[in-house]
Amino acid sequence: MPTNVVTQLEVKSHNTPDEKRRPDKTEVDIVKVGDYTIGRMTFSPGWRWSDSIKPVVQTESCQNNHVG
Repeated sequence: MPTNVVTQLEVKSHNTPDEKRRPDKTEVDIVKVGDYTIGRMTFSPGWRWSDSIKPVVQTESCQNNHVG
């Protein structure tokens, strides 16, 4: 696995995201820091993958790697 090296300091906040996505019952705020994409997700009551996300991405489950 390659090692990432920090060459400069960046300050980002999900309060001012680079991108916003709003599928049904979902809020996703995305910031990009170097080679990384970091998302903050907020789910409304009644959220379900099969109802809110599956119709958009057309996969049976999430295809992203998760940390935390």
